[in-house]
Amino acid sequence: MSSTANGQGSNSAIVRQFNERVVLAALRRLGEASKADLARHVNLTQNATGQIIRELERENLVRTIGKRTGLRGQPATLLRLDPKGAYAIGIKLGRRSLDSLLVDFSGDVLKTRRHEHSFPLPHEALRIIREDIAALRRAIPIGERNRLAGVGLAMPFNLGGWRRELDIQAEACAAWNRFDIAAELRAGLDIPVFVE
Repeated sequence: MSSTANGQGSNSAIVRQFNERVVLAALRRLGEASKADLARHVNLTQNATGQIIRELERENLVRTIGKRTGLRGQPATLLRLDPKGAYAIGIKLGRRSLDSLLVDFSGDVLKTRRHEHSFPLPHEALRIIREDIAALRRAIPIGERNRLAGVGLAMPFNLGGWRRELDIQAEACAAWNRFDIAAELRAGLDIPVFVE
């Protein structure tokens, strides 16, 4: 929704996105729930929760898994996150190893890759990361590859530091201190890269 001349309505899209995230987080914690369960859990009206769920179903982020029977009234429709709703790749770059994994929207690990190394030079680490990303992308079914949300890269701050403590060659440390691996990785990808 666009803002009006007096500014009213300018925050409604932000509030809607926030509420969608709250509902998704609740559903992730609960595993499965009805719309009424979610409304109570996130403290929204059933109408607002229903609208959010309809939008999330349209986006293939949430799916119906069945009915809850045995209670009073009409059976409740149960919902769960759709594992195929989104995928993400995680990379952990350390001084001694590099781990890559592919997760689905439910948070289940679908594929992993591990590389042991002794403080690789930046371009070597970047080559391994790019190869892993390509391999993990291929592990996603072809029709769902557009659901890859991005890559998360976790690495120690100041990877080139601690030279004396870890007995690392000075040249390798200097190379890391001059290298912006996140920028290099972003330059070669068509999906977002998040660095931690």
